[in-house]
Amino acid sequence: MKSLGDADAIIKHQGRQAVVVGSGAIGIEVGIALKKRGYEVEILEAQSRILPLGLDQRAAQRVQEALRENGIDVALNEKALLVVGETKIEGLKTDRRELKCDTIVWALGMKPNVGLARTAGIRVGPKGGIEVNARMETSLPGVYACGDCVETNDLISGKTSLNLFWHNANRQGRVAGCNSVGFPSDYLGSENMLNVDVFGRHVLGFGLTVSALKEGGMDSANISVIDDEKENTYSRLVFAENRCVGAQFLNPGRDAGLIWGLARQKKPIDLLLESLGKNEASNRRAFLMRVKPFFRGGILSRRREG
Repeated sequence: MKSLGDADAIIKHQGRQAVVVGSGAIGIEVGIALKKRGYEVEILEAQSRILPLGLDQRAAQRVQEALRENGIDVALNEKALLVVGETKIEGLKTDRRELKCDTIVWALGMKPNVGLARTAGIRVGPKGGIEVNARMETSLPGVYACGDCVETNDLISGKTSLNLFWHNANRQGRVAGCNSVGFPSDYLGSENMLNVDVFGRHVLGFGLTVSALKEGGMDSANISVIDDEKENTYSRLVFAENRCVGAQFLNPGRDAGLIWGLARQKKPIDLLLESLGKNEASNRRAFLMRVKPFFRGGILSRRREG
């Protein structure tokens, strides 16, 4: 599932029993769409949680429960191995079992296509994407690259990353286009952003997860979280040292935009609290009251992930 043509082919297929391989935003949305078209749906994920690039375990569990409540099964820590069937799909073998199905949708994400760049002698970075500078210019002067084929600096971490999302590609294309015709422009950095509707529940995630911080080598002692969980809402703020570096929400309030703005500006914790406290909207006062107990003298009282 990578193009509009793929979507058209899936609609024309008219199956009844589907396995969606991959539980990123595309996999989740495809699974929901197939369920609404009358399919039996199971989502297969090789990692220990769904939406692994945008959510930590607790938020992912809430989303998984919402899928199951609406009839979509989710299998974690399970890898697809072999498609069963000679002339048509009859099933899928995994490293645990054989699933009966007539439809398989591969929603495993993208990876940069850098074949042309390599042929041209353009440098490819350690993450597997084309290296570009802030002007989206490659190592070959006057040649620009943008979109899913490039690796860029992450806006929050400042480290080189592959953030293969439309909103990043759109801004990269504008910067590359301006510079290619002589109008100087810089790309500020890419944003990891998850935004998906799960049967009427708004799931939002941005910045870095705890898992991403640990995989990047950060010591757990420098990572803190604030979780606030209610029946219909969930929020998590992720802090590294003295600033908010990410957040995850189920049915977020208006504070989400403010928190994101302060996170991408790399503002310290104290400014986050001050900004929330100045606004008189009742939901922000309530949020501030929930956050304050986790702080002592402007320093986060750390609660570590297990």
